[in-house]
Amino acid sequence: MNKYFSPDQFPHPFFREAESWQQTLTFQRDELLYFQNRLGEVINASSNPNSLLVAEQFQEEFLEQERIIDFMTSELNNQLQLLQKSVDRGSGISAAAEEGQLNLRREFAKAEELFTHSKANFMVYIQSIF
Repeated sequence: MNKYFSPDQFPHPFFREAESWQQTLTFQRDELLYFQNRLGEVINASSNPNSLLVAEQFQEEFLEQERIIDFMTSELNNQLQLLQKSVDRGSGISAAAEEGQLNLRREFAKAEELFTHSKANFMVYIQSIF
């Protein structure tokens, strides 16, 4: 993940929020990798065709989560560039950067909700298998 700033250098709350989002995306990426590894274990351990169909559905869901994380990473990097330009101009945070921050808050809330739902479903599935 690119870092366009040092939070100590730019103490504006938007930069702190962006740093938090970066950490969230890193955590989600790591957790998704763990889930994919667990799914691989389930597939290898199971000979039940129904179990394999469910595993395939989770694999598709995990791929979608990867696309969401990649999209959010790209959007966050764009927002960081807007924030950086605002700071470089020295005129405060621009209206475009403020609007971008509000949009990202909404997008991150939706993405977090989807990720949490997917994670919960997978954990229920894993518990039912083992």
